[in-house]
Amino acid sequence: MSHPTDPTLPFSIVLEADVLRCRIQGEFTLDATGRFREAVEPFLEAKRCAMAVMDLEHVRFMDSSGIGCLVALNSRLQALGTPLHLLKPSIQVRRTLELVQLTRFFSMVDDASQLGLPGSAS
Repeated sequence: MSHPTDPTLPFSIVLEADVLRCRIQGEFTLDATGRFREAVEPFLEAKRCAMAVMDLEHVRFMDSSGIGCLVALNSRLQALGTPLHLLKPSIQVRRTLELVQLTRFFSMVDDASQLGLPGSAS
């Protein structure tokens, strides 16, 4: 299951085995978060993922909407018993999460091999 690739969207979503993989690029702001929430909803409703990974390596800017989207997604997944990991958050994302004191709210990893994902050998 995957979200259709649309080059105008700053994100991609794919369910590989039981891992929900999301990649965000560019700016994670009000416009992008609304579209991201719509696109990720069918994956959440299916309740088929054992883990969710959000690759934030290429996020240049994240506003309060982006923060709110991450918090809401993490809370929703926790209620389903599914961990969310922020993979390689950019320095801008890290600084933003530090500023609002949310670094401990999220699991942040710098290498996909730390999660034991297929195809993520170091």
